[in-house]
Parts: sequence; C-alpha cells; structure tokens
Amino acid sequence: MDTSWQYIKMSEKAEEIQTLRPTEPDWITNVSYGWHIAELTGSKKHIFATSHPQDVADGSIWLPRQDQLQEMVYYHLDCPTPRLMIELILEYANSLGVKSIELGSMEQLWLAFVMKEKYGKVWHDEKWEPTEIAQHCWAVTATPTS
Repeated sequence: MDTSWQYIKMSEKAEEIQTLRPTEPDWITNVSYGWHIAELTGSKKHIFATSHPQDVADGSIWLPRQDQLQEMVYYHLDCPTPRLMIELILEYANSLGVKSIELGSMEQLWLAFVMKEKYGKVWHDEKWEPTEIAQHCWAVTATPTS
C-alpha cells in the first residue's frame, strides 16, 4: 500500500474521492513520512493519513487501496470483464508516456486513471486540473478468440 508523501498529496487533492471516504471504528496507527497512517479495521480495511493522531477520525485523508480505485472505475465505465479493465489501464499508462514515470506506484496510477475517467481531471503541478473525459471503455474492442 502506497503511503508516500506523493500519494497522500494526490489523495488529499482528489476532493471527489474524499467525499466517498468510509467510516468505521477501530483504528491502528503508525508513522510514515511524518504522517500518522491509520488503518480502519472492520469488515474492510481502509487507510487514512493525518498529521495529528488525535485528528484521525475528522481531519484525516483517505488513501484508497488499488482494489477500491478499480471498483470505482469498473462500475463507472460499466466494463464487462477484468481483461477489459487491464487493457484500459495499459492504454492509459501508455498514453501518459514519459509522464507515467512521475507516478510512483500502482495506487498513484489507478488514482490518476479514476480521476481522468470519472471526473475529467489530470494530476499536474501538485493539483488536479480539468481535461477532456475520454470514454475508453466503449472505444476498446475485445479481440475475438477462435
């Protein structure tokens, strides 16, 4: 799980994603890059970052896991198969070219993909900026098998 400063900043600035943050009891905390990383335990594991441990419940930043990000875009794009999701993320990563090097983890790549596909935003100069929304899911066609 990415708990880097970059991913914390990207998640914090993704206001649309933060509105989806889960809430459940039972916190476990540790420190990473000067941030207190809290794990929300319960039926599902959720990760949050906060600068002050006493603010974990209210002033924290949700750090979505890769599977949570995939679920967000899977239902948004109405993709019929996991294979198509893989094709889409590969197409997206290839479209970034050299800029993909700036994304230091799979969580960062998936967050960038979700923000572009669902909200029409790209990560630039430490903020999410509006861009064109491309509906790739319907443009990609599966290769027929014989």
